[in-house]
Amino acid sequence: MKRIEYLDLSANRILVAGDIHGDLVALKRIIEIFNPDEDHLIFLGDYADRGENGVECIEMIWDLMLKYPESVTALKGNHEDFDGDGNPLFMPCDLVYEVEEKRGNWTNYFKSMKNFLKLLKIGIIFDKIIFVHGFISSGIESMDRIDRNIEIEIIWNDPINEFGEYSNPRGIGKLVGKDITSKFLEKFGINFIIRSHEPRKALSAPFIEQDGLALTISSTGVYGGVPHLLVIKRDEIPKNGVSASKNFILLYQ
Repeated sequence: MKRIEYLDLSANRILVAGDIHGDLVALKRIIEIFNPDEDHLIFLGDYADRGENGVECIEMIWDLMLKYPESVTALKGNHEDFDGDGNPLFMPCDLVYEVEEKRGNWTNYFKSMKNFLKLLKIGIIFDKIIFVHGFISSGIESMDRIDRNIEIEIIWNDPINEFGEYSNPRGIGKLVGKDITSKFLEKFGINFIIRSHEPRKALSAPFIEQDGLALTISSTGVYGGVPHLLVIKRDEIPKNGVSASKNFILLYQ
């Protein structure tokens, strides 16, 4: 059983990175911006696949987490979902082939990589903001009890600007309407959601949905557009996605 953790951060800035998807240029720029003495860096998942440098991105993020455990938090995305033997529970998975080309046997590499995956959180809450990869699940009854079915929804769900809850065209997870989102946020005393999972929505800047209840960001250029890094200042914590969307850094153009 997993849990969504509450973080009590004292950093002056919270830096939030969306999907990386093997974009090593963007990741290196994030690391240049990050000051471990002043910042807390949050990665929202999907570190490999799509781009050419998934192996390097995973290893660099893993190294950051080990070097600065109090200043770096990484979440699990759907592209970090493997069974115990290293079989991906999503498709397509480029990482397996990339590893075999760059590091050798996938099975052996995965035995080590499992230590990285164990460090990933399913979601975190900081100052009435919830951070997840996909989206919230209407099935969450307690942040301390996230079973496998709820975990799948958290890493696969997407928000929509409609009412209700529907099957997701991805073939897994759900589309979650703003009425469902609003009830969830009110139930747990949360103001809004910061998530990734849909980089195409946020090609040039953070993307506001559901009247500011949901904010989608992207830190990869593999789909085109301009990758960015969201910035939350400790003394100016936003109350909704609209205000949060105004403070970001372009990683490259």
